[in-house]
Amino acid sequence: MVFCDSVGSSQPLSDDVGLAMYVEAEETVVEQCRGRKRTRNVDSWKKNIRKRKRARGEEYTSTTGKTVPAKSCSAVDCHCPLKCAEKIPGERQSALRKQFNAFEDWSLQTAFICSQTKVSKVARKYSTAQHSRRKYSNSYYLSNDEGIDVRVCKVFFRTVFGINDGRIARATTMKSQGLPKIDNRGRHRPHNKTRDEDVEFVKQFIAVCQPMNLTTVGTRT
Repeated sequence: MVFCDSVGSSQPLSDDVGLAMYVEAEETVVEQCRGRKRTRNVDSWKKNIRKRKRARGEEYTSTTGKTVPAKSCSAVDCHCPLKCAEKIPGERQSALRKQFNAFEDWSLQTAFICSQTKVSKVARKYSTAQHSRRKYSNSYYLSNDEGIDVRVCKVFFRTVFGINDGRIARATTMKSQGLPKIDNRGRHRPHNKTRDEDVEFVKQFIAVCQPMNLTTVGTRT
């Protein structure tokens, strides 16, 4: 293989040296031809930063510009017959809350809620209606200092993690129906998007219409 040096004279080089020079030249050309588009970084998106702050219980700004304060971390005492506060004292409540917020992901937190919830058939009904809307009964459990799951009430369970009834209801519904715990926020179909059948109707209408010759429009007038 023959290559020219900087002076302009050509001299034979070994195959290995010539191949190395050729590969280096090709890499230089590829480096120069790269585009100027920025790299996609999903973690730096504002909506994802807002989701992580909300999952951690920190202060964040909503999509409407409203500042949502951070969740409080005070001890919980529900005064229920299960004596939840005696089973899970204040220090253990803080540890469980930190563990829950450390997930920083809606799907992982929902999976944790499902793992600490037991869904069973209704044992007793208090409604006199023939067809009751209540299909399942939920039992809630938290691990104590010894790592043993003990039963607690729903009020104590939701207050420790700073969640509402709707979050628990959606998680338990997914568990009872065997659905995957996927975060569907921001993945819905846009409400102002034109329907596919309307778009197809417009395309068919345009295809049927006869094209107008603009060069003859002025002569006719």
